[in-house]
Amino acid sequence: MSVAVHDAPDRQRILVLGPVTGATETALLAALESAAPGAVEVSLFDAPVVPTRTVLALAALFDRNPAARLIVYQTTLAYYLNALGIPSRRHTWPPPSATPVPAVRALALGGSADSLDKFISIIERLPEAAVPVFLVQHVSENHPHLLDQLLRTRTPCRVEMPHHLTPVIPGTLYIAPPGHHMRVNSGLLYLTRDRKQDFARPSIGLLFESLAREYGDGLVAGLLCGLGQDGLAALPKIRAAGGLVLVERADECQATALVKQAAAAGEYDMLCSWRGIASLFAAAASPNALPDEVLIRTFLDGVHARYGYDYRQYAPGTLQRRTLRMMDTLGFPTFYAFQRALLAQPPLFERLFQELSIGVTNFFRHPRQLDWLRRELFPWLASFPLIRIWVAGCASGEDAYSLAILLDEAGLLHRSRIFATDINPVLLQQGSNGLYPATNLHAFRDHYRQSGGQGDHSRHLARQGSCLAMAPHLRERILFFSHSLANDGVFNEFQLILCRNVFIYFQRTLQEQVLALFARSLHQGGYLVLGARESLPPGTGQDLFGSVDQSLRVYRRR
Repeated sequence: MSVAVHDAPDRQRILVLGPVTGATETALLAALESAAPGAVEVSLFDAPVVPTRTVLALAALFDRNPAARLIVYQTTLAYYLNALGIPSRRHTWPPPSATPVPAVRALALGGSADSLDKFISIIERLPEAAVPVFLVQHVSENHPHLLDQLLRTRTPCRVEMPHHLTPVIPGTLYIAPPGHHMRVNSGLLYLTRDRKQDFARPSIGLLFESLAREYGDGLVAGLLCGLGQDGLAALPKIRAAGGLVLVERADECQATALVKQAAAAGEYDMLCSWRGIASLFAAAASPNALPDEVLIRTFLDGVHARYGYDYRQYAPGTLQRRTLRMMDTLGFPTFYAFQRALLAQPPLFERLFQELSIGVTNFFRHPRQLDWLRRELFPWLASFPLIRIWVAGCASGEDAYSLAILLDEAGLLHRSRIFATDINPVLLQQGSNGLYPATNLHAFRDHYRQSGGQGDHSRHLARQGSCLAMAPHLRERILFFSHSLANDGVFNEFQLILCRNVFIYFQRTLQEQVLALFARSLHQGGYLVLGARESLPPGTGQDLFGSVDQSLRVYRRR
């Protein structure tokens, strides 16, 4: 049962596990309705957002029972409910960084067939390293081994194909020479010609075992694709010594035997894309470094490969600031420790996702622009039997509702459909709820008048306790759903696209990609409206759109 009610001597407790949908919401609504008149405590453990009926039921509970208490475990839900005037106490789980992450003392990478390109891609993403890096790849003893030459031009680290008894120096990449096993002991590299291990010389396993003994919990080892079994027996030894084992996912390999066997044995800490391995290696190479733009880009590669969300063309400065803020909030001492936890723990990524996709908006934002749309554009829209409008990057929906109100007053809403999209499901649910803080009423009324609103603003919303509820005739004309401007394509044809305060977070390449998407999505001669601080980039943007009113950021498809 997702909803449990416990009657204790001091208070009644209503515990809610999982998302508040379907049968869980029905059971919760019943529990709130029949809650005891005395002290009541409601705990929402997992839900990052709750639907309209639940919000209103919680508000009603506090209205009739001031002694009630609400405990919320998800930051986004606590912020939402408190903004709506529903007092909630946020309870945080123990931070993921509570278990100290061992200091990184060495990196090791091993692979066989199909791994050369990935070796190069991972190493060229390394910053100047503060620890030694050891590489071992299965190669033929009868052919020249060119990995050292390939890497010297691609990394700031020193690259060395070592000799016997070479001292290990931090910041150096050591490549196992063909035909020789390479081991490390007491700060020296040992090269031997003894028999092959699992048909391989150099052996991944022999190097990994020696590094586990040498560096213990300070070793981070990555196993890439290949054939055979070389290296498998060393993985449990690395983990027993406290080291971290990363294994490449088989679904991105052609030679899958090695990583499939490693995955089946379960002797790993993370199954990663090679991009995830590259991200962790880059952070671990200089474990005390703060994330600069280069490290952030590599990290975003790993996030995209792990979770499918693409932030790689977002403004790096914004991403850097929000990442640092989250690290500080959760108490992660290093970027490496943060990445290590985030790539292994989806709930932590959800927190970062919410941090990166914060929506800042309000009703009737940029009133002069909306007044121009009402006066100049709505007559053109009226010539269409069906009006389709796209509010891209809608956040929690205020822009969509503002347009709906003005369309309603112009007599156009009944034949309009507003598509409101965002990548953040929490914000989309908030918009779909149509509930906003009653404290916004004064600003709502003023901006409504400045935007040319000419009716009675109160017919568009209703006061429900501490909330403003948008009228049903507005909500039914707006469709909220998930759409990524970076990854998704055309889904309809529109006469008007509103995309405000989104472009400022994109780099130039992504801006041009999104403008091309908008051009393909617009009716011939359709309009694009941007935010007050945004403009079309020269080149692609100005080729696709002509300026109608530059001061108001209104453009028209050429």
